[in-house]
Amino acid sequence: MRESSICSKSERVSACACSCCKRVRCACRLESRADMRSRADEVIALADENAACHRRCRRFLEASALLREDILRLTLGCTDTAKIKRAASRIASREFGRPTGRIGEESHRMISAVTPDGITFFTDTVRQLCERIYIIEDDNIASSAALLSLLRGYALSGGHDIITSPSPLSPDGEPEHLLIPDLSLGFVTSNRLHPAEFDGAVKINSSRFTDRAALRRHMSRLNFTKKAYGEFIGEAIASLESAKSIHDDLESIYISAMDFSHMDELAKSIAEDMLKRKI
Repeated sequence: MRESSICSKSERVSACACSCCKRVRCACRLESRADMRSRADEVIALADENAACHRRCRRFLEASALLREDILRLTLGCTDTAKIKRAASRIASREFGRPTGRIGEESHRMISAVTPDGITFFTDTVRQLCERIYIIEDDNIASSAALLSLLRGYALSGGHDIITSPSPLSPDGEPEHLLIPDLSLGFVTSNRLHPAEFDGAVKINSSRFTDRAALRRHMSRLNFTKKAYGEFIGEAIASLESAKSIHDDLESIYISAMDFSHMDELAKSIAEDMLKRKI
C-alpha cells in the first residue's frame, strides 16, 4: 500500500517540515508551515519521483553487477593463473620485505564509487597514503582480480595492515584496489570506466597474463557484454543525476521554510541536553 494512502498529504509534509527535536523550538517559521502544507502536492510528487529514480538506479546497478560477473567468468578461463602467481610472488618478494611474525589486519574502503558525476575514483586518497603505486591496466577484470587477491594474501601473511577496496558493484568480491599504508605502497586497477593515472607509477598490462587465442574465440560475446555493461552503468549514473536534481528542488522548498536565526539556539539547546545525560 502506498504511503500517501495511509497518511494525509498535510501529515506527510508536516512530518518532514517539523522533524527536529520536539523538546526545543522548531526551526520552521509558523507561517512557513502553512506554506509547506499548501505545497503538499508538489512536495509529495518530488519525493515520489526521487524515490523512483533511486529504484531505477538500483535495478541498473544490479543488472550491471551480473554483466560484470559474466565478464569475469568469461575472461578467467582465458587467464594464465600460473603466470599471475609467479608475478605476485616476485612483487611480494621485492616490495613486502621479510615477514614480521604477525598477521596483518584488513580494513575495507570504497575508493571507487558510482555517483551522479559518474564513476568516481578517489585518487587523492591513494596519493595521500601511497608514494609508490602500481597501476594494473585491465578491462577484462579477471587478471587484476587474481593478482590483487594474491598480493592481498602475501601482504597480510607478511604482517602488513592493508586497505582493501572492492568494486562498488561487488562489495563482497575480489579487490579492485589494494593499499598498504605502512609501506606507502598502493595497487590500483585502471580501466575504461575509471582510468587511473599517477606520476611515476609502475604499470602492469594485464594482457601479458591473457591467452589471446582463447580470448578471441569469445570476443563477440565479450564485446557485447562489455557494451551492455557500460550502457547499464551509464543509465544508473543518469538516474542518480536525476535523483540529485530532484533532491535539490525538494531541498530548496524546505530551505525556504527554515528560520536560520533559530539554528544556533537550537544547536545549543540540543548540545546542553546531550551533556546533561548520564553516560
